[in-house]
Amino acid sequence: MDTSTENNLKNLRIIHIALMMGVLLFLLASVFINQQTGALAFEEGRPEADIFLLVSNIIALAAITGGTFVFRSRLKGIDSLSLHDKLLKYREAHIIRAATIESPAFFFLVCFILFGTSVFIIEAICCFAILGFLFPSTSRIAKETKHDVSVFY
Repeated sequence: MDTSTENNLKNLRIIHIALMMGVLLFLLASVFINQQTGALAFEEGRPEADIFLLVSNIIALAAITGGTFVFRSRLKGIDSLSLHDKLLKYREAHIIRAATIESPAFFFLVCFILFGTSVFIIEAICCFAILGFLFPSTSRIAKETKHDVSVFY
């Protein structure tokens, strides 16, 4: 594997880890804030929490579905490109997909800070787990770019 390919893969992994670390650090800060002050805006069990729960789940579903759709549409027709061009298009599509998973996680955490309801933090952890599952491993990149995995080693 040449150095430019290796650098592209390393950069993509660093970006993905940075996105995950942002969610993780905000999750830890949210828990700390909630333990120190309790719910900031509303008392737990208020009807506003149920409304925000519904809205946040709709936002998460739309964002994750939309991100997956954009990811797949960006990778259409990638078969005929060179490895370098495939990795550039893949990086672009992957960042979009990861950001559309990260944004609902942040929204869930803001709702957790506001309401103190634990279901919001559980959903943020689920978004974090999805990000972890989608980590750009060599085999995942090879599969999603439809390229021979042996080139990456």
